[in-house]
Amino acid sequence: MIHLKPRIVIGYAEVASLRIQRVRGLTIHLFKQYKMKLFKNLVASACALLALGTSLSAQDLGKIGYRAEAGLTLSRITSLGVNHDGDTGVMTKSFRVGASVILPFENTIFSFNPGLYVIGRGEGQKNVIEPEYKNVKIQNYALQLPLEVSLKLLTIGDDHRVFFNVAPYLAYGLSAKLTNDGKNVNAAKPEQGTSLDLYKEKAFDRFEVGLGASLMYQYKQFSLRGGIDGSLTKSVAKNLGTPYYVTDGTPRFLTGYITLGYQF
Repeated sequence: MIHLKPRIVIGYAEVASLRIQRVRGLTIHLFKQYKMKLFKNLVASACALLALGTSLSAQDLGKIGYRAEAGLTLSRITSLGVNHDGDTGVMTKSFRVGASVILPFENTIFSFNPGLYVIGRGEGQKNVIEPEYKNVKIQNYALQLPLEVSLKLLTIGDDHRVFFNVAPYLAYGLSAKLTNDGKNVNAAKPEQGTSLDLYKEKAFDRFEVGLGASLMYQYKQFSLRGGIDGSLTKSVAKNLGTPYYVTDGTPRFLTGYITLGYQF
């Protein structure tokens, strides 16, 4: 008796589909590795700049100072509708707190002020369609490393100074959650609960590169600063759709803030 082994015949379409899936998976993996490597390189560069600044000789630097700051933020996420498509969004309130090193260059109006801050950002829903989702909002907290360059615009006497600051920054997301004021985030899936972890869902990107600018008034050791930050890299990795959020374009964080500071 002759036993014939069964043969599996795969059509050209199936083979092409498998190859496309493999290539796609490899591309996503390589892209994630590239983003991680890029962020590590940026952090290393920031540390190198900080080390270079603090190692400059006394002839290059004036008196080194330290500034602590805390204040409020107003933020939103561009190109994103909370809960449904077409929502124009409501800016959310949060906080910005941290400290920076003041490295003034001797006999110039410039200083280099690297810092480390915790910043809260997000967006709420404005155009309510379904009442059970009227309080849906996204709240994000991130660790931010601004590499600030400061220009002294004006000096009045010994006590009054005005500065304009530009700060490219690196950020790492600590938390990103979508909530519904204690209600289920998706009435059709109550098992998801009242809070959805957007990092766990791989919906938001933790790593971020951005740019900020601010204007600061300083009286003696006290300062009042108003500024704005914006993401240069995309902040949202994928569109979760209704009833969570709907993206249209490339969502990015946009944050305004006002802080009070004290320089040591």
